[in-house]
Amino acid sequence: MNRSSPIVPTKGVVSKPVGDAVVLVHVASNRIFELNESGARIWALVEGGASRDEICRRLREEFETDGGNVDASVDDLLADLASQGLIGG
Repeated sequence: MNRSSPIVPTKGVVSKPVGDAVVLVHVASNRIFELNESGARIWALVEGGASRDEICRRLREEFETDGGNVDASVDDLLADLASQGLIGG
C-alpha cells in the first residue's frame, strides 16, 4: 500500500456507528467487524479518502502525541483491514 495514495473502503462494505465504535459489514462475505473508538476514527478518515500518511498526521495532531505509536497502530489496523478485504488503495 502506497503511503501517500488515498485509501478507500472496498465496494460492498457498509459501516454503522455504534456508540464510540463502528461496525463494518462486508456484504459479499457477510462478515461483521467491530472497530473501537480509535479504529472508528481511522475508518472515518478512510471513508474520506485519506492516505496512510494523512491518517497518521491527523491522529498525531488530534491526540497530541509523537508519531511512533500512532504510525505503528495505524499500520497494524490498515494491514488488518486490507487482509480482510475491507479497504483498497
